[in-house]
Amino acid sequence: MDSAYASMTLLRLNQGLLEGNNQNMFSRFYLLFLALASICITANLAADTQKTLDKETNLSAWILQDSGLELTLKQVFPEQIRAFYLARGFPKTTAKKIANSCMFQTIVKNSLQEGEPIHMDQALWQVKTDTQTRGIKLKSTWDKAWKNDSQIKPAARLAYRWATFPTKQLFEAKGDYNWGMTCFDLQPGTKFAVKIVWKLGNLEKSTWIHDLSCAQDGDSKKASD
Repeated sequence: MDSAYASMTLLRLNQGLLEGNNQNMFSRFYLLFLALASICITANLAADTQKTLDKETNLSAWILQDSGLELTLKQVFPEQIRAFYLARGFPKTTAKKIANSCMFQTIVKNSLQEGEPIHMDQALWQVKTDTQTRGIKLKSTWDKAWKNDSQIKPAARLAYRWATFPTKQLFEAKGDYNWGMTCFDLQPGTKFAVKIVWKLGNLEKSTWIHDLSCAQDGDSKKASD
């Protein structure tokens, strides 16, 4: 049952409920429930999400495709993140904290050949676990915490800003794209869902990507076993 058919069914059922008698009222309500469920299912399936696994590294990636938007969220091992930021002058404790905060490589592309731009604002994204739903940790939050920390040099802070995905960006049609790291601020191994919110022109769109998990260093050994 597609959404157009379901909408017509709702209209007819509504008329029937107004005109019906008590004997068939239950049946009409049951059909009404099915029509509503069909509309919900159609909306949820509008976005196409795929999960891939790199058998050499044992890292997973989640790929969302919807109306020209191509978004990839790829796991990164904490040890890789830690080494990256140690090499850019971060103290060991800070590099470890960043590494254990569930960083994902994020790639966004507008694959439309023509048409509206895609506007991405990570401040609108939501993370959901078994215990809470909240926003992701933005680069500005990290940077604010480091502002008065004498151990974290301006060059290191600049390296973090450049390596992380822009909080806001406009992606034009014909293949405009960008990539960087996104912090979900969760412990290694945590399973979660993320709500992606974006605009196609002036139309706001959103969808949930489910069953993501933060990479943990022990997973890298499994790939070589």
